[in-house]
Amino acid sequence: MELHKIISSFQKTEAIRFRKFLCSPYFTHRDDMILLFNSIHQLINKDKELNKENIFKKVYPNQKFNDLKLRGSISDLKQLIDQFLVIEQLLKNKTKKSLANLQIYRDRKLSNSFRKKVNQVKKNEKYFSLEEDLKLQQLEMEMLAIEKRTAELPLQEISDKIDDKYILEKLKHACIQVSHSLVYKTEYDYGILNDVLLKLNQGQFLNQPQIAIRYFCFQFLSHPKELHFFESYRDILFNKEINFDQKEIKDLYLLGLNFCIRQLNQGSKYYT
Repeated sequence: MELHKIISSFQKTEAIRFRKFLCSPYFTHRDDMILLFNSIHQLINKDKELNKENIFKKVYPNQKFNDLKLRGSISDLKQLIDQFLVIEQLLKNKTKKSLANLQIYRDRKLSNSFRKKVNQVKKNEKYFSLEEDLKLQQLEMEMLAIEKRTAELPLQEISDKIDDKYILEKLKHACIQVSHSLVYKTEYDYGILNDVLLKLNQGQFLNQPQIAIRYFCFQFLSHPKELHFFESYRDILFNKEINFDQKEIKDLYLLGLNFCIRQLNQGSKYYT
């Protein structure tokens, strides 16, 4: 049962929040949804087999077993869980939440609310990914167009940000490719990455830590004997943490650690 796997992934605090979600009439008026969730959740916690007839009896105690009705209810509960998980994901990231707010204000043409929110975001948010920064600039430009302001639109800045985002994503994926090729001896076509590397080798875009660290990552993975690439990577990681979110920092440390382990296994004591 797919629903079983999804509910099994719930942490204790998530299950508590989801019960509150199901109790809200804004999302559902059906009392059977919380009964169904509790029945399945309890069986999972007790590591018992999910028996459809037993679950149906707990949820609909005065009714004869109806497989079609139970399957419909399970489908409805899954839709509510999907909705809950999307909301939870959105609330985890303050910047994405703020950008969603801005998009709503833009769509409703609420100029004053939009401007206040932009100022608040720029003042309070310490970390912006290139994607988030690009989205913010695009929303500001679109609001300017709605307001029909005569001020020059930031078209060049947005074009530059699009380049930044593409280069970053290309480097991220290239690092995954080269890491995979080292383990599985697979060769990849890196597409137009060579053209991108020409600019990066000349120092372009390297003033941006998010791009620079992926550039040096790709280089030290591709040229493990050229120590200066790894040292540059390490220096950015140690000194520019504010430019990365927690998941990125974890992934970047793992890339560096795995590389060091490979070098140690090949006899290079420097990487201790």
